[in-house]
Amino acid sequence: QEEVLDGLNMWAQNPDERLVSVLVGDIREEASLIAHKLCEHFSDQKRLGSAVFFPETTQNVEPSCRFLVSTIARDLAALDPAFAESIADAIARSPRLARQSDDLSGQFENLLVHPLQSLTVVGPVLIVIDGLDRCSDYLKFVEALGSNQVLKNIPRNIRFLLTVGPQSELL
Repeated sequence: QEEVLDGLNMWAQNPDERLVSVLVGDIREEASLIAHKLCEHFSDQKRLGSAVFFPETTQNVEPSCRFLVSTIARDLAALDPAFAESIADAIARSPRLARQSDDLSGQFENLLVHPLQSLTVVGPVLIVIDGLDRCSDYLKFVEALGSNQVLKNIPRNIRFLLTVGPQSELL
C-alpha cells in the first residue's frame, strides 16, 4: 500500500503527468483505503479539491453521476474564492447547471473547465472519486472527463484519481 500511495503522490505532484489516474483494486476496500489516505494527505496540505466515495450498497437506490460534477464544483469553490466567483457567475447565467443533469459534458465545461481558469491555488489539487464504477452511468462521466475539451483546458495542477473494481468496463 505504501508503494502505491507514494506513486500516486508523486503522480499528483508532477505537472507533466496525465490528468487522470485510475486505481484498480482487486480488493475494493484496499483501493478505497489508499484513496482515503491520499485524501488525508492532500487535505492536510489544503490541496484536496473534492472527495466523493460511492458506497458498496445503497438500499434499493442505484448511485448516479448526475450530481457529481456539481458536487466537485461546490467542493472546489470552498477551496478558492476566485473559483467560487466563477462558479457563481456560471450558475447565474444558467441556473440549471447546479441541478442534476444527464449533460455531463456541458456541466464539465461550464462548472469546471471554464471556472478552473480562475483557480488561484498554486500546486497540485486532487479530486478523488472512489467506487466510480458503482454508479449506473459512470461511463458517461468518464467520457465527459476524457473529452478533448476537458483534457486540453483543465489546468495542469488538477488531478483526478478514480478507483474502480477489477470488473469495471472502464478497463
